[in-house]
Amino acid sequence: MEKLLLSLSLSYHCCFFFFFLGYTFPLAALITVSTLWQIIYKSAMELAGVDAFDSIAVGDSLHHDIKGANASGIRSAFITGGIHATELGVNSFGEEAALSSVQALASKYDAYPSFVLPSFTW
Repeated sequence: MEKLLLSLSLSYHCCFFFFFLGYTFPLAALITVSTLWQIIYKSAMELAGVDAFDSIAVGDSLHHDIKGANASGIRSAFITGGIHATELGVNSFGEEAALSSVQALASKYDAYPSFVLPSFTW
């Protein structure tokens, strides 16, 4: 059975993970976003006892969540109703974004999701 790894927001959780992993913040400032997410995803997989094949990153940020998953070899589900909703022309919760808009935005950020969902509710 696959375990779900939820991607974490960079703003708040990055500080927690760097503290958790024993890094100091001056070091964190030198690490690229892609490298940061590789550290976070690989650490989360180790904690969960799974590998990239049994993981999926779920997030609404192409630049952080999806690009980090790409760099870590993890499949990803891009939530179009999040921070990129306006760029994708999504106006209401659950509305599907046009595939051409998703493809253009993914190309812009050089971040390619495995799956695309209009929303994610628990």
